[in-house]
Amino acid sequence: MSFWKGADREAAEAAIKAAREGVAGRFVGFFPTTQTHQPKWLDVIVSPIVDSSGKPERILAVSRDITDYKRAEKSLRAIAEGTAAATGDEFFRSLARCAAQALGAPYAFVAETLNEMESRSLAFWEGTDFGAGFTYRFPGTPVSEWRRVMFA
Repeated sequence: MSFWKGADREAAEAAIKAAREGVAGRFVGFFPTTQTHQPKWLDVIVSPIVDSSGKPERILAVSRDITDYKRAEKSLRAIAEGTAAATGDEFFRSLARCAAQALGAPYAFVAETLNEMESRSLAFWEGTDFGAGFTYRFPGTPVSEWRRVMFA
């Protein structure tokens, strides 16, 4: 219990209190693991185990690692906030830049399909600035085969 800090510790204590009173408690908490110090988000359910008279006798805590979910949520929020005020061509530029930054990728582009064998970029983020637009064709690539199967 000592690894929970601040509001997460308060939430853990409230969940345990609920379980002691016979009701399941739940909270989401963050902490760096004790050995590797890797940041983890856990969804924790604390449930009472009752005796034959229905009174809580023991407590069972089950936790699920939701770190990937929380990272994805943070990335999506950053993209949404970064593009919220943009419209038109600026929206696509903002989307490419925000997506690259949220995902920690050096490059990102947003494209539109012109026809079943060709697409063009609407925005291309090159890591520090926007690159020139480009078009690309699919013939002879795995994408052309996938498109042929999916849209045949």
